[in-house]
Amino acid sequence: MNKWINNKTYVKIHSGYNEIGGNIIEVGHKDTKIVFDLGLSFTRYKKFYEWPLRTPRGIDELIELNVVPKVPGLFNQNEEDINAIFITHAHRDHSELIQYLQKDIPIYMGETSKIIINTRKEVYGNKYEIDIDTVIRPLRTGYRVDIGNIEVEAIHVDHSIPGAYAYIIQTPDTTLLYTGDYRLHGGKICEKSLTLDLIERAKQYDNIDLFITEGTRFIDSTPDREIDVLNKLNQIMSQFNGLILLEYSYLDIDRYESILEASMNWNREIIFDYRHFIFLYNLYKKDPGLHDKIGFDRNRDLIHVYVKNIKRLRKNVKETLSEIDKEGFNVINELDNIIDKNVILEGFDLHLQDIYKKRPEYCIAIHSTSEPYDEEIEISYEKIINWLKMLGAPSYRIHSSGHIHPIDLMKVYREIKPKDVLVIHSEHPDQIKRLLQKNK
Repeated sequence: MNKWINNKTYVKIHSGYNEIGGNIIEVGHKDTKIVFDLGLSFTRYKKFYEWPLRTPRGIDELIELNVVPKVPGLFNQNEEDINAIFITHAHRDHSELIQYLQKDIPIYMGETSKIIINTRKEVYGNKYEIDIDTVIRPLRTGYRVDIGNIEVEAIHVDHSIPGAYAYIIQTPDTTLLYTGDYRLHGGKICEKSLTLDLIERAKQYDNIDLFITEGTRFIDSTPDREIDVLNKLNQIMSQFNGLILLEYSYLDIDRYESILEASMNWNREIIFDYRHFIFLYNLYKKDPGLHDKIGFDRNRDLIHVYVKNIKRLRKNVKETLSEIDKEGFNVINELDNIIDKNVILEGFDLHLQDIYKKRPEYCIAIHSTSEPYDEEIEISYEKIINWLKMLGAPSYRIHSSGHIHPIDLMKVYREIKPKDVLVIHSEHPDQIKRLLQKNK
């Protein structure tokens, strides 16, 4: 546990220090205690569990195995209270442990994150000990919340998932900035990064006593932007006629836009896995801020939704697919008619055995996620590559990270001029801290 104390304010890093993901940060002043993020550490999780063979049997088991740290007042109803929880974004390494909460602690997060968590419950059947619709209190940028004698202000940032926020935390004697996961290089070429708003807001405070930042990218960092991803997708699609197998982080709306734009440029239809498409559909229907970005109105004819066996699905998923079909999207249950056509099959990693059985004449694969930093993908890339070899499919990695690059992190640090810095969500926290402090 990493601990930082200034006068009467303390910061405890219960999880997420010297590792990537699993963030759980406690900030306290006198009788007020707030937790920021409730993330699952996939590194520790994978030491014991492998779906579907072994899955957790409750929070007590996870704590006993040291997969999840024991945080007083968080999971046990009989312990001292945590006053509130703030979630930066809905990636599982920042939000997964919400399902194990056993008492109604107020949970603050962006409206978009709430939609994603509810959709995860719908699609994957996540079970919650609490009524999440009752305890989740949605935020927008600029919202301020008073919890006891601590004020928390939410400021949006750019990340590889919509609805990501940083938090400026003020206690009576200390000002803290917790970034969550963020970047400066996202978006299309003419878009301003949302993270610039955080920098400008932080500069308005007289002093940031502690800057708590992620430092995911350190080794082999690449400065590709989303516009670079789009250009590379266009290049490949212009030169290859045939089936393209594609996997991407399905909650990355910027990547979805790039994929869709490239497919429109080269008149390619896209077949989405139904699970991934339901997330897009719910965001489109329930978040007005993403309506134009997802843009179904201009590209509906290009989109198909693949579900292999609809009879086995849960009732609520069937109902959503029926609604999707009525909205004019083509829901299909066979791959026979597309396997040798000039189309894109999204989420191919979920259907490799079916694709192999169909024996496409030729195809290529595009990986548009990164390893090992992807917060949602748990499938072994080695196994995917083995299947692609059997298909005779060359593969390409085309990606723009959701995490800030070291050069950009130095820029943020110089702009906000904090008194101290704590690097989390990183395997190299001490090296990054030295780098920042030597390049003020």
